[in-house]
Amino acid sequence: MEAERAKSAGDVVSSALSGKTSGSAEKNGASGPRWELLRLSMKLSELSENWREVAGEPLASRSAPAVCEDAGEKLLITVNVPDQMVLSSARFRRARLERGISAFFGGAPVGVLFRVGPVRLTGNRAAPAKVYRRVPIVNSELEIAEREKYFADGGLSPELASAMARVMLSLEKLSKRRSRG
Repeated sequence: MEAERAKSAGDVVSSALSGKTSGSAEKNGASGPRWELLRLSMKLSELSENWREVAGEPLASRSAPAVCEDAGEKLLITVNVPDQMVLSSARFRRARLERGISAFFGGAPVGVLFRVGPVRLTGNRAAPAKVYRRVPIVNSELEIAEREKYFADGGLSPELASAMARVMLSLEKLSKRRSRG
């Protein structure tokens, strides 16, 4: 009866990723290739988040993990580097990187391949540029009333005279700003 109870989604995913599937989960495909892809994606995500600690600063600043595959008995990690020069120097660090990734995944056997490809660095983002805004134009009621009178005397309706007064005052103040600075 206990096996028939509903489980939360988190319990189902964690048990499937750890390999502890029940008989009904195996019937539903929880141990199939989709779960394996999810497990590999989770490993690649964990590795990407901790890449600086695992790979070391010189290599981490010029590379990024790209693909995680299960190659039989070992995990195969493909690492992207930006150009051929970095590729040749990264190959000399392969053994050290394999040991670091293996230790990160708890001693699992790991193989590393390098290729030239896009490198998306996540930790070195610059701060966004500061937004500079101009001081808003403020018109006093007295100025607006004077201009309204000017336009009303010209034969405009009161609503249109008010709108024209505000526009004219704003344009005058903007042109004064431009001529000063």
